[in-house]
Amino acid sequence: MNQKPFKVVIVGGSIAGLSLALMLERNGIDFVILEAYGSIAPQVGASFGVLPNGFRILDQLGCYESVMKMAEYPVDTLRFRDSQGQQFWTFNNLDEVSIGSHGYPIVFLDRRMLIEILYKKIQDKSKVLTSQRVQSIENGTSSVTVTTTTGQTYTGNIVVGADGIHSKVRQEMWKAAEKIDPTWFDPTEESNLPATYACIFGISKGVKGIEKGTLNSVFNEHFSYLVPSGPGDLTYWFLVRNMGKTYYGADIPRFTKEEEEAVATEHFDDQITPTLQFSALYKSKIASAYSSLPE
Repeated sequence: MNQKPFKVVIVGGSIAGLSLALMLERNGIDFVILEAYGSIAPQVGASFGVLPNGFRILDQLGCYESVMKMAEYPVDTLRFRDSQGQQFWTFNNLDEVSIGSHGYPIVFLDRRMLIEILYKKIQDKSKVLTSQRVQSIENGTSSVTVTTTTGQTYTGNIVVGADGIHSKVRQEMWKAAEKIDPTWFDPTEESNLPATYACIFGISKGVKGIEKGTLNSVFNEHFSYLVPSGPGDLTYWFLVRNMGKTYYGADIPRFTKEEEEAVATEHFDDQITPTLQFSALYKSKIASAYSSLPE
């Protein structure tokens, strides 16, 4: 009897899921990607920093030239700044040092841009399915079946969860373990997940005052900024705040857009540089989000 080819069901069509799909495709292993969103690369306000260790993998996947073209500028200067935006430490020629030490530069680009690059590299795009949010996963003796909220089912030999911090695959693994052997997982794994910090992050367009190829770290009491330059006239930014206490598991807060705007407004007068305030970044944003940072 002929055996069916080995197949991997990948839940999540973002960077991890698409990278795995490329690896499988290059090695002749069948796969299907189930992505919950209606499109593969939605704009959610996130940028992405590619460090040398990750760049080495992207290079092996044939993405190096595309990433460099999209990012435009490698990070060449680090600037540490105080609460008034004044520099107190600078590291120059980082690009040369990074390539010399690790073989690759450091770059920033839209998360969406990197996802698009990975997606374009996949030859058989019929295996990348959108609007397929997972509802349940059932284990068989030699296969596993994934059912989505649309009622469709997908069967493979293994399922890979590449669906983020609030992973449905992980939840289904917990459920399966409870039935088979509850000792497979620490029962406090979910409830012990801590979050002390939250982050408002975004992408702004047309902001003056952030030099190309620079990464700015701005330090304050109980909050800080990371502000790298982006391609074209884009600037990326992260406002990381201490929430005042550590939350755990289901108590970790999720924020509304109104809460994001209220917190951002509190910080409008923060100096990023001596001539640039956070208000200029936030008011020029093309996308942003506010999220807790589980650790």
